[in-house]
Amino acid sequence: MSKRGRKLNLPSDGDYPVQLSIEYVLDLYRQETGRDLQNVSKFVTQWLAKEARSKGWSKVVFPVGRNNKKYQSAVLLPRKTRK
Repeated sequence: MSKRGRKLNLPSDGDYPVQLSIEYVLDLYRQETGRDLQNVSKFVTQWLAKEARSKGWSKVVFPVGRNNKKYQSAVLLPRKTRK
């Protein structure tokens, strides 16, 4: 469960990509599933991709660090650019 004391939300689709910290992603996953994972795993990436699609996002990208090969953040990509 999140230590923040408030309900965390995954943002709905917008005009621009949204970057989420790994800590936020893990807190959101813990809040929604009740599982206390300490690192981003296949379960977390698949869960976030499914949740993001349900909120209208096109794709979720997990950039990795150059040296440590760990996920640095999650980036939600919008379906299309609005004019």
